[in-house]
Amino acid sequence: MRTAATLTLLFLFSNVSTKGNDLTWTALPDLPSELGMAGPYNGVVENTLIVAGGANFPLPVWESDKVWHDTVYALTLNDSKPTWEKVGKLLRPLGYGTTISVKDGIVCIGGNDAQKVYADSFLLTLEKGKSKISPLPSFPTPIVYATSAMMGGHIYVTGGQTGPELKTATKEVYRIDWSKRDNPDEFQWEKTKPYPGPARAFSSFVKVKEGDTSALYLIGGRRVDRSGEIEFMKDVYRLGSDQSWSRVANLPKPNAAGTAAFVDGKIYVVAGADGSLFKKSDKLKDNHPGFPKTILSYDPTKDEWNDAGEMSANQVTTESVPWKNGFLLPSGEIRPRVRTKNVWLVSPER
Repeated sequence: MRTAATLTLLFLFSNVSTKGNDLTWTALPDLPSELGMAGPYNGVVENTLIVAGGANFPLPVWESDKVWHDTVYALTLNDSKPTWEKVGKLLRPLGYGTTISVKDGIVCIGGNDAQKVYADSFLLTLEKGKSKISPLPSFPTPIVYATSAMMGGHIYVTGGQTGPELKTATKEVYRIDWSKRDNPDEFQWEKTKPYPGPARAFSSFVKVKEGDTSALYLIGGRRVDRSGEIEFMKDVYRLGSDQSWSRVANLPKPNAAGTAAFVDGKIYVVAGADGSLFKKSDKLKDNHPGFPKTILSYDPTKDEWNDAGEMSANQVTTESVPWKNGFLLPSGEIRPRVRTKNVWLVSPER
């Protein structure tokens, strides 16, 4: 049953709602950034969607260098007429880290700017309507384009790059016990068993409820193969609550820089590039058709992938944020160098 807040939002924006086979996409107010952002830090604090930092290309995009940003935007989801506000700034222009929403706020891990990849971790919260940043233990290595998920009170981070080039991709898995936050001696990152596949960046990581327990699924990504070519990947791995990794069914097609969400017992891959036009981007430029819009769904009980309709827009390099019985998908990249201001509430069809 949908909550009152969700029903209010669906009512307010029902004239711009679209349906796929399994999911309803409802447009929320556009991010108040002229071009939109890729790689922002996304999360929910006290029923408020936060979108912070990220990067874009000024117009004309094919003649401009990438610019990183530090603005923190907030959208109060329970308002009858939700509007965006600028509520502060990050400590520096930053993007392409990974985030987890916790009760205390949004945990932000790693990221980069034009000069450097960072190991910084911090907690982003709201205090009297303004953003507040509190330092957390630094990640064991600089990290960017990684992915994260939470299980059993632990935040897990895997994949990503330790440097500016994809050849620095890693397969290491680290975790930190959030319940130990008030005990500095125990609140530290620890290395755990790596997943049984090649190193990668730009993958998705999602928590799945399996009866009384949970599991995490690592999906796709991209890497530099032995020949030096960039490979878009379709392998998928499961981390059980017993800390054991296993390989499950491959995606029907490669997926990288996408995002995944767990809704109504299934994993939905609702963004990503399959690599089919990767080498043609510089030639196509503004004639690029955008990334494929097919939604993929995975049934953990059957170990089976299926098509699940089409998304309203394929917005890559942005992380989805669980909210109520669905998720939020803010901003992102819709074709090479081109961002979007669109923000979506995605919920299961009824």
